[in-house]
Amino acid sequence: MAEFGFDYSGLKAYSGHITDKDRLLKSSSGGAASHIAEQFIRHGGVVLGVGYAKDFKSAEYYCVNTIDGLEKLRGSKYIASRKMINIDGEYRSVYKVVEEYLIKGQLVLYIGLGCDVGALKRYCQANKIDDVNLFTIELICVGTTIQEAHSMYIQETEKKYRSKIRKLNVRYKKEGWLPYIRIEFEDKNVFEAPFNESDLGIAFNILYRRSCSQCGYKGEKHVGDIAVGDYFRLEHDDDSYDENGVSILIEKTEKGKRIIKNIEPDDFLLKEIDIRKALLENHRYYKNLEADIDTEPIIANLRRNGLRYAIEKYYSYLIPDSAKCGSKKTVVMWGTGTLFSRYSLLVGSLCHVSNVCDNNEANWGKVFQENILCISPQELCSKDDVFVVIMIENVRARKMVEKQLEMLGVYSFDYVLNWIKYASRDMFN
Repeated sequence: MAEFGFDYSGLKAYSGHITDKDRLLKSSSGGAASHIAEQFIRHGGVVLGVGYAKDFKSAEYYCVNTIDGLEKLRGSKYIASRKMINIDGEYRSVYKVVEEYLIKGQLVLYIGLGCDVGALKRYCQANKIDDVNLFTIELICVGTTIQEAHSMYIQETEKKYRSKIRKLNVRYKKEGWLPYIRIEFEDKNVFEAPFNESDLGIAFNILYRRSCSQCGYKGEKHVGDIAVGDYFRLEHDDDSYDENGVSILIEKTEKGKRIIKNIEPDDFLLKEIDIRKALLENHRYYKNLEADIDTEPIIANLRRNGLRYAIEKYYSYLIPDSAKCGSKKTVVMWGTGTLFSRYSLLVGSLCHVSNVCDNNEANWGKVFQENILCISPQELCSKDDVFVVIMIENVRARKMVEKQLEMLGVYSFDYVLNWIKYASRDMFN
């Protein structure tokens, strides 16, 4: 039990997804939170969750009591939310609104990040509120973008396209589960791009709130009845896998057990999975975000000159220490194509290379130049303190691999041509 730093014997884990394809495509992952919210509304409950403000520059809580009303809660936001609800033109504390519903005996489902759920729980305890009808879902979190970066992105995008935004989706499923950003403007123009190639995606990766690296709601400190997130690392041949998204659900409390029990099997394909395997493949449940980027210069430029300028000026901050793999890292190359043929010997002369990794199953188990064994992405995950040298020239394909590595929990990597520049500066001493 000590391998994850906490006792997980009381937890249960599940994978699953909404069976209706159209509704699945509208969800960020497998649609678990959406399905559970629908079940609560059908049983006369209310759902409190986060949606964008009208100008899309911030996020806030909404209270929903209809199936159609859930539409504004769908999709990831990647920013911290205001704990306020606009009721009849007046903003009120979300905690006070929850309290009033509970006093009336209303069934309440509250969806939020770990810190959001924790704050609500503390409020109920401090005010001695009977929370027997309160059920909570924690969204497994990797950290949120600082508010300034998000609002600046909206401002710069509307200025660039000369139109106000009417719809924003940062988890648009244009090509299956790989997230795209999609923006619909009032003048009916549409912008689409791989999320991690957009300025907002880059900001999400580097301009996160520093407090997220010291999150107090990981491992045994989760306080929600269940935790829900993406199950990116589920094997493709698993019978609960769907290319358009799969959720992982981790049950913690008796209320969580009731939530799972009320999932409708005809609408949501649910499968219990081994909890240890689930944790191995979802380290964000128990591990904090690594605060390994000096964001102060980037934020200073953001405030002076805007997000676009800050990203152009400090783009190297994306992977600032990636080339410093040193002798203690397990070095793996990714890709067996042209750049591998051209540079693998050079890479091998600068450090010890453990393996090469590739998405092509036909290459797994094969031995390439310098007796380098090709392994699968799953095998890569089993290695400790790994550093990946990406041997892929195509920019889009390389970005997809970078995202895949992040999904695998590998955050130390660099493109081979960047890496060689650093290596030539004696960074392996």
